[in-house]
Amino acid sequence: MDGLLMCAPAGSAGPHSPPNRSSVHSYRSANEYLSAGERARGHNFLLEPGPGRIAGFFPGLGSRTAYRSLGTSLLDSNVPEVVAVYRAGALASGFADRPETLAITPENLPAGKMARQGFIGAAMTVHNLALEAYLRAEAKRHGVPLTPVAYTGESLGMVAAAVAAGSLSVVDGVKIARAFTPLSLTAAEGLVSGEPIVQEAIAYLPDSARGQSLVDEPFHVLALRGSPEDLSDILGRIAKSYSKSDVEVHKLYSIRQTNVYVRAAVRVGFDELMSGVPAIEIRELKPPTTFLAHSARMGVVRKALARFIAENGIVFGEPRVPVVANNAAGVLTTATEIRDAILAMTNEIMASRATAETLDALRPDLIVELGPGGKSVQLLLDNDVESPVMAYTGDRVETNAILRPIELVNTLKAELAHLHAGGQLTSRHHDLLRDVFREAAANPFGVQYLLRTMTGVIAGEMLHPERHEVPGFSRLLEIFQHTYAHRDRIDIIGGELVAQARLKKQIVGPPDRLGRAYTELMVLDADGVASGRSLITADTAEAVVFHFSRPSDLEAVDLVRGLRSVGETEPSVCRIYNEIMRLDPDRPGTAAEHWEIAHLVYQHTLFQIFRQHRPALFAQNDCYLEGSDPMGWLVALAASGAAPLTSVARLYRAYLGADATSVLNQALSSLTDAAIPVISPDGVPVQLKKDLETATRVIFG
Repeated sequence: MDGLLMCAPAGSAGPHSPPNRSSVHSYRSANEYLSAGERARGHNFLLEPGPGRIAGFFPGLGSRTAYRSLGTSLLDSNVPEVVAVYRAGALASGFADRPETLAITPENLPAGKMARQGFIGAAMTVHNLALEAYLRAEAKRHGVPLTPVAYTGESLGMVAAAVAAGSLSVVDGVKIARAFTPLSLTAAEGLVSGEPIVQEAIAYLPDSARGQSLVDEPFHVLALRGSPEDLSDILGRIAKSYSKSDVEVHKLYSIRQTNVYVRAAVRVGFDELMSGVPAIEIRELKPPTTFLAHSARMGVVRKALARFIAENGIVFGEPRVPVVANNAAGVLTTATEIRDAILAMTNEIMASRATAETLDALRPDLIVELGPGGKSVQLLLDNDVESPVMAYTGDRVETNAILRPIELVNTLKAELAHLHAGGQLTSRHHDLLRDVFREAAANPFGVQYLLRTMTGVIAGEMLHPERHEVPGFSRLLEIFQHTYAHRDRIDIIGGELVAQARLKKQIVGPPDRLGRAYTELMVLDADGVASGRSLITADTAEAVVFHFSRPSDLEAVDLVRGLRSVGETEPSVCRIYNEIMRLDPDRPGTAAEHWEIAHLVYQHTLFQIFRQHRPALFAQNDCYLEGSDPMGWLVALAASGAAPLTSVARLYRAYLGADATSVLNQALSSLTDAAIPVISPDGVPVQLKKDLETATRVIFG
């Protein structure tokens, strides 16, 4: 199936086009596609409809202004799962069978200051959990499978994450959310008011802390922004100039931002210190406050919250879904770990940067912020996560934007499976591609999900050890790749598809056009009518991809003729072949194996001859090597300079004898960085030894 990877202009958007080298990421996703067990199962596992892998991110109290006047629209949906969350939340908040009273509207807000704070925490948690339940219910109603891979949250959002993951009941989670802010403010300000919720909070504080204020005056909440080096330098200077009681880090937001508490009395001096560091931007995040969550001084509140949990019979269980920590790097999978993460809301620094990195490392198809405001989305973007990110508020358009791409991709995979089994390609398949690309054009998540899923399908087909030509299947994949690569140059919304794409060079005509590279497309319109189209743009650069693969039919006569012809100018080819065949004298091998090894040597030698006699081609263009099967991959490794020919040939010989693992480590030990980029099975050019080793293990491990 030589058409699976195509030559394309450098920097084009195709999923298997050589991208700009600055955008190359580590080769890590192929393990998802082609583990040894999956290869043993055959190709079709990649074509099985699969669930969308969703990670839920619950916002914290910093988003509370976005919850004003939300009303009861979510509750009014009458979705049973949503109503159940609201009823449980109302029970935990003392509202019995009045779930509508949890809507954050002016008429529902309690009169007392502390009661209002407790209400907001409980109502936010209920609303966000109801959103999560609503999304699951809508996915079920539309027949679109969703699988949560993890939940996490910012500060108070960790309570909702624990509930969604199955570690806490809704009732217990809402009880914690309702108590958290009143406990913190009562201890911070030393309150002794007659508000019932304050009296409740005081009862959980240690005797020594009752009536004693932990925060004598308000603190400014500041974000310090700058380069990682400048930020590290100024934080070191701040630590030497101020005690933690005056200036304290409370949130490691990102590599370029750290949030600090600054006591009002030292703000003037702090500003003077920062005035000498113009590289650092200071941003005031909210008015001065005594609510210092995630401050070391709030250790008393941690003890009070632990007592509250124990005396209210709140039970943590083992989560059904992992929870990503917000106070450290890591994934929480036990009841004890999640309880500790909830207690950490009081006195441990928020490790938001580590949270984002851990969540991204799980490689979900989509990270969803479950709540209004968009602050969690911004946090993830500021941490440069690669996973798609979306804010979700229950809007119908947002729901469709999540579910529709998964539905369409599963339909496409099912049709590909039908074609792979011998089905015929028809206009119906073209129409399906049109729907897929229209959705992708209007939906950022759609295009990323499409690319990630189809990359797996294409990589699996490339690396399958017994790949056979299936015309309809091959053709649909080719149209998909060509259309994806040139989607910005055709009328996707109007239904155009690219049936064929060729990069050509002008070799005749006016002198000013000689040598110009251009792309020739064969475009199908919405009615299936084909027409030619040439694309010449100022930024078109030529990329040369050398393709290596095992021929579908090894004709001995043709190979002998070719080897003799090459041997006349390159006598070393025979010497190299004989040297390879002597590497394992105890295993003479079959005649078929001899021809296979001979062809591997032959391809490598042809490339070296071409390189010797056409040096200008390598000097003027971006060049890449690509192998679409095990033989081709090893030839590409040797041709790139990353491995000796004898080493890869020995590995291939062992592979033919179903014993590749016996010599794999030895072959990998001889790898070096490649002089010419090699296109990995994911379609990403790689040159570093570690990336080449990873890809080789995927293929032969």
